[in-house]
Amino acid sequence: GIRNEDKEKVFDMFYSLSRGDNQTSHGVELAICRGMIGAHGGHVAALNNPDGKGTLMRISLPLNSNTTSGS
Repeated sequence: GIRNEDKEKVFDMFYSLSRGDNQTSHGVELAICRGMIGAHGGHVAALNNPDGKGTLMRISLPLNSNTTSGS
């Protein structure tokens, strides 16, 4: 999982997490993801996984109430 203090930082471009001998880069992909979702009026967040293992990514997008059938 991702530590609470790193949950917003992982969305920064080129941010990387270090754990012992492992270094994992997440920033580029997650920064692009957040930008694309934000461009559509949505939000993405890193959350604690309910089972206590790993991290849950929640993506929320608004419903488009201006859509008409047949268009």
